[in-house]
Amino acid sequence: MENFKSGFIILITGSMFSGKTEELMRTLRRFEIAKKKVVLFKPRVDDRYDEEKVVTHNGDATSAVVKKDSKEIVDYLEKNEYKSFDVIGIDEAQFFDVEPLTKLAAKWANDGKKVIIAALDQTFEGVPFPGLPGLFVEAEVVKKLHAVCMICGGLASRTHRLSESKSMVEVGGTDKYQALCRHCFIEANKDR
Repeated sequence: MENFKSGFIILITGSMFSGKTEELMRTLRRFEIAKKKVVLFKPRVDDRYDEEKVVTHNGDATSAVVKKDSKEIVDYLEKNEYKSFDVIGIDEAQFFDVEPLTKLAAKWANDGKKVIIAALDQTFEGVPFPGLPGLFVEAEVVKKLHAVCMICGGLASRTHRLSESKSMVEVGGTDKYQALCRHCFIEANKDR
């Protein structure tokens, strides 16, 4: 675990099926073992596996506080003794309002909090999620995870949407997405 004397931000990122939520949960468990007070937030829009828990693609689950946006997160923290929390975790950050969330994460880290955030780094079109580059810059640690390409078995760094939908947010799992390497992603999208 990183050894910082005060607050910090760890960003766990990568394509779908790369283990971001697993790594987030593992990291938060380590803080809980160290007797730190931890709170985990998940976006309301992410109801794939459970409406009130953060759930990995392989079924591991943990309780979470479900919120719509960064304002609701702030309201929750203010009502629940913000100063008492040592660690603030956020899953699927790309589904929140990322720019305000980044400013909040910086404030929390400046206040001495450990902030652990998991987020997709790219949309299904292969471009950064709006606001996410700022979070990369603000974080002390960026852990880029990779999946296995579901076509060739190579190092997957992209998320490919199986449908023709152009909606920015379309929550799903293997029913809607594949993790692909750069080459297979280009091939799968060349006729779109």
